[in-house]
Amino acid sequence: FYLRYALHDADKLRGFSIDKLMFDEVQDLRAGIIDVVEETMSRSHYQNTIYTGTPKRSKGTLANIWHRSTMNEYAIKCGACNHWNILDDKNIGKAGVICSTCGSDKMELERGQWVSSYSLSAQPKVVGFRICALHFAKAPWVIWDRDIIRKMEVRSQQLFFNETLALEYDGGTVPITKAELYAASDSSTRMTGV
Repeated sequence: FYLRYALHDADKLRGFSIDKLMFDEVQDLRAGIIDVVEETMSRSHYQNTIYTGTPKRSKGTLANIWHRSTMNEYAIKCGACNHWNILDDKNIGKAGVICSTCGSDKMELERGQWVSSYSLSAQPKVVGFRICALHFAKAPWVIWDRDIIRKMEVRSQQLFFNETLALEYDGGTVPITKAELYAASDSSTRMTGV
């Protein structure tokens, strides 16, 4: 078992021959570092990798891995209207998790199902799960007012989305690229010289 740090540089990890990698805080790593470290498994028959982190933005290392994954979300059926909910800020009620459609608190968290939300045209090579604080709403260590409501009131929206809901939040900080503008425009109205 080796524990190493490679935020800026992977040189200290070269030369190892291993079977399993565990990356934490992937959102802060450069993709090139992960590529170098993954080479330490090139002679392994197992090649098992675990990536964990907090989804901060819709672009970056963790976001790229997430979008290449099965993108599993925990879906919970409302006992009142039968709507399947994927938990986010619309499921936060005053005393617990509520349905985003009808507002009912008849949500049986323990009867949810993991569902893949990846594109059907993609062939994911990574199994990915989004796990947020709302999934643990009925756990004995969770105090709803303290762990959800208070954090929602005191934290910035970005910090709340990232740390409590495990959701990306760009908040207008990501510039639109030229390629994205072209993709979203009608070819007959494209500007020239951009």
